This record gives sequence, C-alpha cells and structure tokens, in this order.
Amino acid sequence: MATSDLNFDLSAPPASEDGVTFLARTIGEMRDKLDAIQHKLVVTTSPFIEMPPDGIPFNELGWQPLPALGASVAVISFQVPTGNNGVIRWLGNEYLGPEFVEGNGSVYWQIQADGVPITNFQNILGSLGSPSSPSETAPIRIYEQQTISLVLFNVSIAAAGQFLGGRLSGWYYPMTYDEVQAGPEEAEDE
Repeated sequence: MATSDLNFDLSAPPASEDGVTFLARTIGEMRDKLDAIQHKLVVTTSPFIEMPPDGIPFNELGWQPLPALGASVAVISFQVPTGNNGVIRWLGNEYLGPEFVEGNGSVYWQIQADGVPITNFQNILGSLGSPSSPSETAPIRIYEQQTISLVLFNVSIAAAGQFLGGRLSGWYYPMTYDEVQAGPEEAEDE
C-alpha cells in the first residue's frame, strides 16, 4: 500500500453531507485502510532468536572418558544438515571425577566449528551448566555443513577413570530465512 493511499481530504464535507455524516464516513475509510495495512503486515523474528515453524530442534548429548595428559577429546561432534543453518541456545559441559577445580586451567573446553574455536568459547575453564541441566546462552550461530564439536583439552590431570559430559541444544532452520533477512540491498552487494 502506497503512502498516498493513506491521504484523506478533511478540508470540508461535500455539500451533499452534513459534518457528522462526513466524519463517520471518513473514520470508516480510515478503519478500512488500517485493516488493509494490518492484513499485509508481517512481523518476523530472526530464525536464530526464535525457532521458526519449520525449524528442527536438536539435542546433542555425549560422554567420553578423560583423555591422557596433554591430549584432547571431542565429547560431542555433529554436522549441520545440508540446506540448513542453525543456532545453539543451551549448553552444558561437566567433568566427573577427582582432581578438578573449576577455573584453575587444569582442563579447558572449546566449542569448535570445523576445528576452529568459536569466538568467546575458546577457553572455557569451568562448567556452563551440566548435560542434565544445560544453561541458556546467547545465540551461537552455526552454518550448513559445519562440523560442530565440544572439545576438552587435558592440560594437567592424570587420567584415572574420570568422565566428561556435554550437551549442545538448539535448532536448525532452512537457509532461505537468512537469505530473506539479508534483504535485496545486501544480496546485490555480494
């Protein structure tokens, strides 16, 4: 609907109408035009903020033994499906066993995309929730065909039967949502 469609001539009623009839008719026209606008108005939320109706939830859970001193292990690893992007919204990482003190650097965790640490998740020194009770996080966007991993690095603890648990949860959504969000101006610049 063009802006000119919202213009009304309120200068004076035609000779065939009195002021009350003119005002009632004008208000009716305004309501009709506002109703038409409301029917065309679509409010969209980014698909990484709120899962769209055709989103697919995921809930990756894994357990691994503590690796040898100086080694690392992927507690969880999965691939983003073809034709989809996604978002991680909940995470949990847990060390079960002796000799670990939260934050002391004896072990650290990373969330990786294709083997590269994701910014702000490259040096996690403690638990961010547990696999049974993950914590909510700001959206961590993930993209088609990326391999996503939750990795623990053992810096200084002798392996003696300790276990590690991890959970990454969120949803996948069709990539077309990101193309629509970019808009025609951004698409032309690429």
